[in-house]
Amino acid sequence: MDDAKSDVVDRTSVSLVDHEERRMSDLSDIWSVVSSVDNHLNGDNQLSSLAAEQELYNIQKECEEKDAIIKELTAAAHTSSTADAKRIAELQDILKRKNMVISKLKKDMSALKQMGC
Repeated sequence: MDDAKSDVVDRTSVSLVDHEERRMSDLSDIWSVVSSVDNHLNGDNQLSSLAAEQELYNIQKECEEKDAIIKELTAAAHTSSTADAKRIAELQDILKRKNMVISKLKKDMSALKQMGC
C-alpha cells in the first residue's frame, strides 16, 4: 500500500508542479502581453507628446510671424498718419493764404467801386 500511496503522492506532486509551471508560464505570457501593450502605449504617448510639442512650436512660430506683421503694419499706419497730418497742415496753410488773398481782393474791389471805376 505504501507504494500505491507513494505513487498517488508522486502523481499529485507532479500534477501540482505541472500546474504551477503552466500557471507561471501563463503569467509570463500575460506579463509579456502587458509589457508589449505598455510599451505600445508609451510609444503612442511619446508620439502624441512629440506631436503636441511640434504643434505648440508651430503655433508659437505663427504667433511670432503675426506679431512681426502687426508691428510692420502699425509702423506703416503711424508713418501714414504722420504724413497725413503734415499734408492736412499744408492744405490748411494754403487755404488760409487763399482766404487772405480773397479778402484783400474784396477790399481792393470795394476801394475801386468807391473811386468810381
